[in-house]
Amino acid sequence: SPYAEAYLRGDYQEALDTLEGEVGDMARNLPTDWALDRAELLFTLGRGEEALVAMRDVAQSMQEPYYTVRLAEMLRELGRYSDADQAAQWAFQQNQAYYAPQQFPRENLLALGRLVRLRGENPNRVLQIYQQRLLARDPSYIPGFVEAGELALASYGYDVAEEYFLAALSLNEDRQDALAGLAETYWKAGDPRFEEVRERLEGLNSHHPRLQCMVVSRSLAADDRETAERLLDDLLSINATHREGLAYRAALAFLKDDADGQAAALKRLSELDPMRGDGFHIVGEVAARHYRFE
Repeated sequence: SPYAEAYLRGDYQEALDTLEGEVGDMARNLPTDWALDRAELLFTLGRGEEALVAMRDVAQSMQEPYYTVRLAEMLRELGRYSDADQAAQWAFQQNQAYYAPQQFPRENLLALGRLVRLRGENPNRVLQIYQQRLLARDPSYIPGFVEAGELALASYGYDVAEEYFLAALSLNEDRQDALAGLAETYWKAGDPRFEEVRERLEGLNSHHPRLQCMVVSRSLAADDRETAERLLDDLLSINATHREGLAYRAALAFLKDDADGQAAALKRLSELDPMRGDGFHIVGEVAARHYRFE
């Protein structure tokens, strides 16, 4: 569809405008894939409440765990923890009600792994129980490889994560979530191949928020404030409520001895979600790397 090209190159507002122009008055009767993309675009642009309305519509229409789990993830990301728990419970009940385990559609088997992670299960155990079972049944299912890579990455299993992300990329070399996962794997492992993957992903989508945060972190560690500021300006111009971006904005202000800027970014993070400490964690991490241990 015409909006997909803009979506994939990171022109998210253009993609949303194109999608909404195409659908016109059909906004509440969209094909499921379009409705899901619309919710994701709203979320990417920082329009959280609108994204939740759109995602709830999809979840209520489809009544499938794959969509309900995504609603739970969005709610949690927006600090709506009680609502997220309710959505997760709803997804769990849907799984129990509709399918025997051996009959799960692959999308719902994938969602079940994400669901138990939301409920606190060890990522490595989720990988063993769900992802390997999923991939044994459907060895060409790219999202299964990507999710398996994310699970391994969350357990610091960088070799295993690399294997899964490369498997996804062997099926689609331009798969952006797989490239982002592989980039983070190499970045956290200190592997110089990060640069090659970064260049590949930037060539596809120079506005990819996950990659931008990695490069900002690396730039701040090297005291390259100019690169960090340029990337943060771009990231936060697209989504002014991006939590990690705001945290790095606070860290950059700290390095510049800009107490007011640091306080403003931390205050905004607290307004968005007073229960999360991302800002303090990232500022502290950057401070430690610059030997400012106090």
